[in-house]
Amino acid sequence: MAGPVDEVNALLKQMAVEKVAEDVFISKEPPARMGNKKSIAYGGCTRAFAMNAASQTVKTGFNLYSCLGFFLGPARIDRSVKCTVYRIRETKSFATRRVVVSQTLPDGSERRCLEVTADFQATEPAAFMVFQPAPLRQYQMPPQVQSKSEARDHFIAGGMATEHSGTRLDDMFILMSRCWEQKPCPEGVSGQNLLGFAKHLTTDQDHLPIVDKVSAEWYRAKGDLPTTADQVSALAFNMDGGLAFIPLIHDHKYLEDVGACSSLDFALRVFSNSFDLTKWHLKERKAIAGEGGRTYSEARLFDEAGNLVAIESQQSIMRPPPTKQTVKL
Repeated sequence: MAGPVDEVNALLKQMAVEKVAEDVFISKEPPARMGNKKSIAYGGCTRAFAMNAASQTVKTGFNLYSCLGFFLGPARIDRSVKCTVYRIRETKSFATRRVVVSQTLPDGSERRCLEVTADFQATEPAAFMVFQPAPLRQYQMPPQVQSKSEARDHFIAGGMATEHSGTRLDDMFILMSRCWEQKPCPEGVSGQNLLGFAKHLTTDQDHLPIVDKVSAEWYRAKGDLPTTADQVSALAFNMDGGLAFIPLIHDHKYLEDVGACSSLDFALRVFSNSFDLTKWHLKERKAIAGEGGRTYSEARLFDEAGNLVAIESQQSIMRPPPTKQTVKL
């Protein structure tokens, strides 16, 4: 089962970077592993480092509104990453940064893991038009929803999941548990199949096409996020979580059923200049398309009042398991 949370703010620690030269930053910690069968870093870690570095080069009063990126290869979990920031645009209204995230390999060569383009806009005096969508379903508010650990214990006690499944859930997502409080909504698929670890269970959305199914979870950061850079980095960290897996979760499958499943690229759009991720936020996820060895999925983040904070879309690799070849003797 998951271990105790460090006394130090685990999320801040996992996003921290140190300036070592003009527009060059080094992560204070190596990126950590999460949600992958292989010993490689969670993409949200490298994204958080990149956004922290980019934010530190932008003047006060500029707010992130768009972050587009491509994962170029998995990051190693045994060494820090370097974030090199390029100042692409600097005007009275906009600032654009390109960030290259890389690691130095044992042979001395440098390998790029991620490239991000982030756009910031100066705070506007007033909004001309204000409109936004609501969540696709109605969900219980956080006080009425079980935490992830409570849900795990409920599934195990009711015979809906095994102790082994509960241990796998804790082990694979211990990083998220250290950094965030999480409550799977029972109205979504992920709340009815234990985030995919009880994939055999029937849900009340089984009659729907996969493109109409939704999952949702409440999230709240553990510890303070005192600066705008901290908030933006935490947003980048969280929004990467689980989008590649959603087609599996919504189709009675999980990682053991595929040969490869991980994010390829992403587009994060931010609509609020004053969000606070130390308060509860609802992340609603759905799968949109799958073809050509890839899937396309989307997550929408709302605050407790139902205001839309951000939307992230991702394309991910999705390959079948390797074909077992019969050995002829």
